[in-house]
Amino acid sequence: GYIPESVDLVKKLNKYFKTALFTNTNELHFQEFAPICKNLLETFNFCYYSHKIGLKKPNLDSFEYVLRNSNFKAEETIFIDDSIENVEAASKLGIIPLHYTKEWNFNKLEKYLMSLNNEG
Repeated sequence: GYIPESVDLVKKLNKYFKTALFTNTNELHFQEFAPICKNLLETFNFCYYSHKIGLKKPNLDSFEYVLRNSNFKAEETIFIDDSIENVEAASKLGIIPLHYTKEWNFNKLEKYLMSLNNEG
């Protein structure tokens, strides 16, 4: 499943930013979670699934693929992940890293991200 508040957060962020989901998954897991998480998945501007693109985090090629196919500039892209390995890999390409740990919550994350936006 997913946290219902995540849909609201992504919708708010979409007013100011382009959003993308990038997840390491396989076909079986995708078939299981996609119907359950449909509302969340439809909220993102882009969705990238490792089994569909043939690339996995933390491989640098996977981040380059997402940047290229989303038309994102690394220095303007924030990557949020709970895996320090993935965050460190993304930062090697100039992507702004955010390691999502238990100290974070959606309210804190929203305030932080909106502070990066002049309109927020």
